[in-house]
Amino acid sequence: MIVALMLLVLSAVPISGQVPPAPFIGGYDSVNSDETGASVEAGLLLIGELGCISCHDASSKSSQWLLPRRGPRLDSVARRIDPFHLVDFILDPATAHPGSVMPTMLADFPEDMRQVLALTLVEYLVDRSAAPWQSTVPDRVAIDEGERLYHQIGCIGCHEPLRDSVPTALHSNLLTGRVEHWSQPQLSRFLRDPHSIRPSGRMPSLVLNRREADAIAHFLLRETKVSAPLDLAIDRGHRKGLDDSSRSRPWKTAIAEGFNLPQENRGNDVTTHFSGWLRIEQAGDYHFYLKVDDIGRLRIDEKNVIDLGGTKNYQRKKMVESDASIHLEAGLHRIEVSHFQWVEDAILELEWQGPGIERGAIDPSLLSNHEDVLPPARQWISDPSGAGRGKDLYEQLGCIQCHEDGPGGTATTVEKLTGPLPSSGHPRYPLSSRQHQDIDAALAFLRGGPPAATAEHRVALTMRSFRCTACHVRGDLGGIPDDRRDLFTGTDPLLGDEGKIPPPLTGVGDKLQPHWLEDVIRNGRSVRDYMNTRMPRFDHPQTRNLASDLIALDRHATLVPDLTHDAEAAISAGHQMSGVGMLQCVLCHDFNRKQSVGMRAMDLVTTTERLNRDWFHRYMLDPESLRPGTQMLAFWPGGRSMLPDLLDGDAGQQVQALWRYLEEGEQAVFPEGLSRQQKELIVGGEAILYRGKLWEAGFRGIAVGLPGGLNYAFDAQELRLALMWKGRFLDAGAHWSSQGMGRIRPLGREVLTFPRGPDIVFLPDMFCPWPGDRQEGQRPYGYRFNGYRLGQNKIPTIMYSTDYLDVEETIIAIEDENGSFLRRNIDFTLRKNPNQRGAFYLRIRDVPPEEIRDDGTCVYQDGLQVRMSDSKTTATPRPMYTVPDKWETWISFPPYFDEKISIAIEYHWGKDNR
Repeated sequence: MIVALMLLVLSAVPISGQVPPAPFIGGYDSVNSDETGASVEAGLLLIGELGCISCHDASSKSSQWLLPRRGPRLDSVARRIDPFHLVDFILDPATAHPGSVMPTMLADFPEDMRQVLALTLVEYLVDRSAAPWQSTVPDRVAIDEGERLYHQIGCIGCHEPLRDSVPTALHSNLLTGRVEHWSQPQLSRFLRDPHSIRPSGRMPSLVLNRREADAIAHFLLRETKVSAPLDLAIDRGHRKGLDDSSRSRPWKTAIAEGFNLPQENRGNDVTTHFSGWLRIEQAGDYHFYLKVDDIGRLRIDEKNVIDLGGTKNYQRKKMVESDASIHLEAGLHRIEVSHFQWVEDAILELEWQGPGIERGAIDPSLLSNHEDVLPPARQWISDPSGAGRGKDLYEQLGCIQCHEDGPGGTATTVEKLTGPLPSSGHPRYPLSSRQHQDIDAALAFLRGGPPAATAEHRVALTMRSFRCTACHVRGDLGGIPDDRRDLFTGTDPLLGDEGKIPPPLTGVGDKLQPHWLEDVIRNGRSVRDYMNTRMPRFDHPQTRNLASDLIALDRHATLVPDLTHDAEAAISAGHQMSGVGMLQCVLCHDFNRKQSVGMRAMDLVTTTERLNRDWFHRYMLDPESLRPGTQMLAFWPGGRSMLPDLLDGDAGQQVQALWRYLEEGEQAVFPEGLSRQQKELIVGGEAILYRGKLWEAGFRGIAVGLPGGLNYAFDAQELRLALMWKGRFLDAGAHWSSQGMGRIRPLGREVLTFPRGPDIVFLPDMFCPWPGDRQEGQRPYGYRFNGYRLGQNKIPTIMYSTDYLDVEETIIAIEDENGSFLRRNIDFTLRKNPNQRGAFYLRIRDVPPEEIRDDGTCVYQDGLQVRMSDSKTTATPRPMYTVPDKWETWISFPPYFDEKISIAIEYHWGKDNR
């Protein structure tokens, strides 16, 4: 029996016979060694990152100096990663994954037993994973988006660049050679929520939505090849013909089993391309038959064989067909079929006949999406009896200590570890000589009875362990290496390094208010929209004290002068200073999401929410002292004011007046000098209603700005709720300056969109298609918009009707202890009973909720929460499967009720609002 006594290590020749790279610890090389070449700090980092504490328990004093790292969860690992690769990895981790922190566990077994034992372990992991691993063909459209995201949002801070333009692989935690064995859906899931698989959280969340995570996963798996009859590419957008792609854009690629239009991708203005290789077994003349509605084309060996409507005939509204013969020699021939669907029915039928072949569809066995024959995909054949043996071995080897939740191991405590180390009976790491020395130094430190760990040590250890040092510099710690700086980009070159390099963390605990600093670390909050690199989210127990430790180290509060002028005079002075006539802040800074007239530095309205007041005061008087190299100008050089006629020329009073003005936040009057092109509608104590052509709400949009900063838009053509958003309302400049032809977009933030088609319908059953779904401007027969009436504070009640119902709905803003939300009150009056079986349905969303809480609240990926409120009916929102690949959340009620029924629905922003 192998007992995992020690995760201390010897340099050992691995099973492959070659010495692989030492374990890669991201922050390790940033630790300065002392004159002897050994570093206690580096050794403590290694002991934590190599998982030593999983088996070797540590005293409470020693634990203060360590951040132990555990292995990933293995309950679904064989669903994530190819089981055959898992065998190779278990046999020799450091060779299979260069730089891996996984030790070799089978080195003590005879060579002829290792393969059998590795297979047995994987049998157990496959049994635990329930669903098998599957290779997925990469989407070529998503690959392009994923390549951009990977190199922009911050992945290259820790991982190697994957562009040909970068000549060498930089010092990185390499993905090449390890990520290729993942399943694309599981890799996407991991990218969205890394902690669900790796609870130790060294890989942070970059707050990716599903589309972004899918795109990066497709990019990382771009070399994956999957054998299939045909490749499939779908474009969306109008075409005048198959050769006209000026208004059509790639949408997705996949594989296909034959020349059949994908049912789920049908729709108007959709182009479908099939391509592959046709195997001809007997030379001869082959006859092809093509039938389409609307446009289609067959090409073989890059020549048109049948071309049905290369240019769209908009008067034709019927199916067309044609046939042609072509002589084909035995062998492979490139075959391509393209189809464009304009409106109405989507039809594509391809048949053939030839020597020994009766007329009919082409047999998929004669088609291939690759000219070269791909090796057959390896299929893992499970041995049920092996899972039990694998479980026993899993426990004997000590795998459970690193990969499962529970108490630590029973091996020698870390404070008692001394050399010489045993030559067998423990896991093996291929450590470098320096790493050996550092671990020895750290163990000696821990054996000596360490003092209480300091905040300075905890901050340095946390920043190295979680790779904050890959992007940020703090004093002499970390920072982006010179050979990687050009890979960090921004949207405004005028900002220089401040617009693309993550900000320094030197003194950050003195700069930021505690709640903001905590929000930045735990939720990735950022105000630097001009920077492509995203701030990750480090919501992990080992980072919970980072904000308080930074504040303990950095904070030194200083006195600021009290304002000797009244609030009105101070706000007025601050307003003057921020405009173009004085300090000209708006030449560089946005203000309340309104663009500056020059560079696009961070929005000023967040200033007093983010910064400590005394730090702001010091920074304004001497920016260079707190941020060396900043482009921020010194407006009060040497503490002297350049505005002698304002507030008695007192620099302290002027700085505090600017602070007082910025405290008004989104309610502050806009400074002079912002773009004059905008005609912003400002919501005060009463609602504002604006009608016109609105983004996502159509040409009969009704936008309503409510007091309290919540807004919505109703589509009076399709009779649906179209938009909700927070903050600023609308800029009507597009209508006032473009003869009413512009399409206005919300000015605010956290914009939520809703599906097309009317919100309320009568359907015979839940599986019927929603009328007008995804067809802009379509209104079902019998639906009417009946206008609106204004109530208290000019809040409108919108009125419309269907064949069976009169509907009135009023949306109001509500404030409670959790923040602001919208309540949608809807009254239904039955005009006449339906003469067929069915039910009324009110659709909320056409995407699946990520969570359904016990109180019926549906939580969606974009943060929207929907629940019933004070309803007079028992109907509640719930997900309901309607047609393949489509989920909807709706409320239903019976077709017969006592004249009138009322419901109330709450719409909350943010997943954490409860």
